Amino acid sequence: MKDKKGLNNRANKIYDARFIANFIVDQNPNKVSNLMLQKILYYVKIYFLVKCDRNIFSNSMEKWEYGPVIPDVYHEFNNYGSEPINAPQSLFVDEKDYTKGDRKVFGFYLHNYTKTDIEEDDQRPIEDISKGILSRFRED
Repeated sequence: MKDKKGLNNRANKIYDARFIANFIVDQNPNKVSNLMLQKILYYVKIYFLVKCDRNIFSNSMEKWEYGPVIPDVYHEFNNYGSEPINAPQSLFVDEKDYTKGDRKVFGFYLHNYTKTDIEEDDQRPIEDISKGILSRFRED
C-alpha cells in the first residue's frame, strides 16, 4: 500500500537507532566516523518524518556542541574516537528487539547485526541519504 506521497507504507517499523547505525556502517565500512554517523542519522530522521510522516527510530536525539546526537549510538561507537568505524557492533537489546539466535546475557540479549534488521523498503532511502552525505564530505 502506498501513502499519499507515493512511498511504500507497508512496514512503518520503528527501529532502535543503533540498528540503523549498524546498517549505515555496514554499507560504508571505514568511511564514516561517529560524528558523521550522527549527522547521517539526523538526516535519515528528517527524511522519514517529512516524506513518510513517521518516526524511523525511537531513540531520543539531543543538541550537542557539534550538532544533533543520539546518545545511545554515540556511546555504542565512541571507542572509535574520531576514526572511521570499520564494522557494525553487536548490541545488547531488550526482549522486544530479540531475534532468533541472540544470546541471553544478564537479562538482555546480545544481538549480532544482520542486514535484515532493517526492512527492505527502508533500506534504500537510508543508503541513498548516507551515500549522498558521504559523497559531499569525501576528501580527495
